[in-house]
Amino acid sequence: MTEYPERITPGREWLFIHALNEIAESIGSTTHDPISLHLFCLTYDITFDELGKILVAYNTILRSHTFEELNFSLFKDALIKECKAAKNFHDDIIAAFIIVFAKWMLIELRPFAAALQKSYPFSSDEYPKYGTLEYDPSWV
Repeated sequence: MTEYPERITPGREWLFIHALNEIAESIGSTTHDPISLHLFCLTYDITFDELGKILVAYNTILRSHTFEELNFSLFKDALIKECKAAKNFHDDIIAAFIIVFAKWMLIELRPFAAALQKSYPFSSDEYPKYGTLEYDPSWV
């Protein structure tokens, strides 16, 4: 059996991440409206273990609050508690995380994320949105 040298080395990891980001951007992904949760996590140093902890934390928030009680700070604080890197995130990045997390990981979060996406004042909206949470045919 032929052994192949390891191709993903520390110096090459970023090349893969940047290549994936370039592909995602070419099909419409933006910082404020990412199309891939896992690419978002790779880009912002959110580990797989942290992603699982965030899922539990967000589920806990949704189960213990009515829709009217939900607010950005609840989800922001939970993200910062479970993810070391998040303490340095701008609120725009946290809002984008909540939106993409709702798209791909936690369907119960979608109504809040849709409201957030409509109302959140992103600091720079120079790019058109890839899509909104109001309607996505893949959800059907």
